[in-house]
Amino acid sequence: MYESVLKRDVECSSLIGGPRCMINNYHDAMAICRHYGNSYLFIRFTCNVNLPEIQIELKKHTSYKTEDKLDIVTAYRAKLVDMLSFIKSRKPLDKY
Repeated sequence: MYESVLKRDVECSSLIGGPRCMINNYHDAMAICRHYGNSYLFIRFTCNVNLPEIQIELKKHTSYKTEDKLDIVTAYRAKLVDMLSFIKSRKPLDKY
């Protein structure tokens, strides 16, 4: 009876979304800020499943949803690489 109460589960730190992973990510971010200084931009880049490229490919496979065809969502990766190269080019963001 008391054995189940005293049992302690420990998650590995590589479990994405787990508390140990979040703490490790926080410590990594603070180390980067300490070395390079505080950031002045926060850019969030998410995948929109309504992108024309993704919708065209999904129409070819009518029985699939976006979640089922992760290989189609690679169009997101191309847009992410394009955005990162634009940021690294140091052009003003209002021109993007």
